[in-house]
Amino acid sequence: MLHTAAKLPSSVAAHLGIVMVAASISTFAAPGATAQTGAGGNNRVTAGKGQQPVTDKVIISHTPKFKSKAYSVLSRVLGKKEFETLGHTQSEVWSVPQSRFARLVQRLRVFGCKIIRLRADSNHILRRHQGPVAMSAAQEGMLRRARASREFVGVNMMKAPEPEVAEYALTSGANKPVPAGSSPPQDSVSRIVLPINDTQQVTILRLKVSATEKGSTWRGSVEETGESAVLMWWKDGHLSGVFGYKGHIYTIVNMGGEVHAVVETDPKMMPPDHSPEKADNARPPADRAAAQPEATAKPRPLPRVKPLADAERQALEAKKITIDLMLLYTQKAASRYIRDPGDLLELAVEQANETFRNSGLGNISLQLVHKQLIDYDETGGDQFTHLYRMVDGLGAFKDVRKLRNEKRADIVGLILEDPSGCGLSTRVGADAEEAYFVVHHSCAAITISIAHEIGHIIGARHDRIIDANDAPFPYGHGHVNGTKWRDIMSYQKGCDGCPRIPFWSNPRIMYRGEPTGTDAADNARVILEQAERVSNFR
Repeated sequence: MLHTAAKLPSSVAAHLGIVMVAASISTFAAPGATAQTGAGGNNRVTAGKGQQPVTDKVIISHTPKFKSKAYSVLSRVLGKKEFETLGHTQSEVWSVPQSRFARLVQRLRVFGCKIIRLRADSNHILRRHQGPVAMSAAQEGMLRRARASREFVGVNMMKAPEPEVAEYALTSGANKPVPAGSSPPQDSVSRIVLPINDTQQVTILRLKVSATEKGSTWRGSVEETGESAVLMWWKDGHLSGVFGYKGHIYTIVNMGGEVHAVVETDPKMMPPDHSPEKADNARPPADRAAAQPEATAKPRPLPRVKPLADAERQALEAKKITIDLMLLYTQKAASRYIRDPGDLLELAVEQANETFRNSGLGNISLQLVHKQLIDYDETGGDQFTHLYRMVDGLGAFKDVRKLRNEKRADIVGLILEDPSGCGLSTRVGADAEEAYFVVHHSCAAITISIAHEIGHIIGARHDRIIDANDAPFPYGHGHVNGTKWRDIMSYQKGCDGCPRIPFWSNPRIMYRGEPTGTDAADNARVILEQAERVSNFR
C-alpha cells in the first residue's frame, strides 16, 4: 500500500506501533537513471548527469511516543514522498538520497528510531551461520534424532535477518495492482535466495503471498527446476517452510530465536506410503480382501467414464467449501521439534491447500481449527492399532470425540512417531464417524501425507498399478506419468521411485506440458464432488 508522508495525520501516526520505512526507487529515479542491482533487487539508483541524486532503500522504525515528530522530520528532509507499508511489522518503504542519509539518521535517532539500510542482498532471507552454534540439550537431541533417520542427507545452520527485512523481502510489491493481461512491474517480482548448504543456494520466484493473523504465507517455485516452495513467516521473525530442489526436499525449522536449520532429505528413503500389508482401507482383516483387491501384473481394461458436464462442474466450483481439521500429536512426535509442532502442522495444512489450488480446486480448503498434544505412547503398537484406538476412544483417546464435537472438526488426525509407514486412514470414502487418520511426523510435510490421507477419507484411491479397485468411483484413482512423476495419491512403487508432485490427478490440469490425469484417473473430480459431504461431518 502506498502513502504520502505529508498527508498522514498526526492523530493516525500517534496510535500506530513500530513502523519501518523504505521507498520505491522509482519515486526518485528520472528517465535515464542507471539502476545498480544485486540479488536483492533495485536497492540503489545512480544518477546520470543533470539527474536526481543516488538513493538508497532504507527501513526506519519509530517509537509510538515520538512517531508524529519523526514524520515531521521525514517530511522536512524528504518532502512529499510516497512510501510502502508492510503490514505485520507496520513498516514503511522509502527511498532516501544518499546525500541526506546521515542527516536523516542523526535527526531520527533523537526520537528513538531504528534505521536499517537495505543491502543489495536483502532478499537472502536466511544466511549461513558463521562459526559454531551454541546449542541446548534439546536442540542437540533434535538434530541427533534427525541424523538417525533413513531419509536424512544433511543439515546446515542458518541465521534469519531482522523481522522487518524478512517481511520486506517476502512481501514488498506483492499488492501492487497489475492491469489485466500485463506482466507485474519489475520491482514487484520477488525473488528470494535460500542457502541449502555451505556452498549452494537456490533462488525461488514468488507466485503469491497472503497475509494471515500470524504472519504471511509465501508460495513460489524454484527458478532453476520449477519445484514448489511453501514458506511461512511468523510475526516474531521466525520462518518455517519446505521446498524441493533436484529431487531432494529441504525443510526449514526454527531452532529458537534467529537460528534456523535447513534439513535436507531424500524422499526415496522415506517410509512407504502405508505400513506393509495395510491397504488404504484400514479395516479389520476379514474385510480387507473385499475392500481392495491386489493389483495384477496384467492391467485391467480401464472403465468407461462419463465426463462431468460443464454446467455441473461450474456449479460445484462456485461453492466455497471448508473442511475443518483437528490435529493431535504425541510427545514422541513433538520431541522432533524445538518449538511447538504447531509450525509443522500449519505448514502441512497450507501445503494441502496449495495442492487444491494447483489442481483447479481453489474453492476447497482445509482449516486447522485445533491442535493439541495428547498423552499417548505409541511404543509397541502399529499404525492400525493407533488409528483404531483413536476411532474407538480408548485410553488416552477417551475424550477425543467430545473434543472433536466442541471444535466442530470434520476430520481428526494424529501425528506420531511410527516409521513403518507414512500414514493410514480408516477407509476410502469414510463416513462422519470414521473420518480419522494417522501420519508419521516426518511425512506430514515432506511427502504431503496429511493431504494423502484426507484424500482417502474424501474418496480418492491410489494409482491403478497399486490399487485395481474402482469403488466407490471408477475415476477415483491417482495418476503416474511413466517414470517422470506421480501425483499425491500414487505410490513410489508405481514409477520406480519417481518424485511426487503436489497435484491431484486431473486431466484438465497440466504439469510441465503434460496432463496430470485421465478421464479414468481424476481424483480432482472426486474431491470436487465429495468435499461438501465431508465438510458437513460436524
